[in-house]
Amino acid sequence: MRHLWFGLSVIVLVSACMPTPTPTATAVPTPIATLVPGALDAFRKAEQAYNAGNLDQAIEFYTEVITLSPTYTDAYYNRAIAYEDRGDLDQAIADYTRAIEIDPRYVRAIYNRGILYYRQGQADQAIADFTKAIELAPGSPKPYNNRGIAYEEKGDLDRAIADYTKAIEVDPSFAMAYLNRGQAYRLRNLKEQAIADFQKYLELDKTTPHRNEIEQWIRELQ
Repeated sequence: MRHLWFGLSVIVLVSACMPTPTPTATAVPTPIATLVPGALDAFRKAEQAYNAGNLDQAIEFYTEVITLSPTYTDAYYNRAIAYEDRGDLDQAIADYTRAIEIDPRYVRAIYNRGILYYRQGQADQAIADFTKAIELAPGSPKPYNNRGIAYEEKGDLDRAIADYTKAIEVDPSFAMAYLNRGQAYRLRNLKEQAIADFQKYLELDKTTPHRNEIEQWIRELQ
């Protein structure tokens, strides 16, 4: 079991055994006065379609926005989310990439693209995006946590533990980093450290559905 956090805004994942992220995210709200009238109307229609669960229609309207305002990054970002929800990860990555080309500091797009690279088994690309997200948002524990998971996927436990530790330093209440670091310590057979992290995780996340499993790990390590 591994806990992943995927999103500077709303993306969260809890997965079992091997991490297989399924990120979800809320779309960027309708802009007030930054688009030409036709594009603004299409953006609102896209938002309504997305909220109604009509992904194909949302994609069509976001495409219309992009046609009218081809440098409007939030339209690419929102269309990427719709593609992602539809399961078109390559299309989503392409839209995140285009948003980043327009605005290299668009951290949400960088972060979400890292998630999709990870889902596709491209750990190195995911690490690169999470590293950039750390540069742009150093006060968030989430990119450190996710980069740690990508390092662990590559078998680099030292860097994984270092990133989980940094996530905890940034936010001592970030429960997932304790769980992930505890698992890395467990793989290293560092029993005392693993127990301490698992106990801290249970203290912070009192509603976790995995409590019984983690308590069993603690008993096995004692």
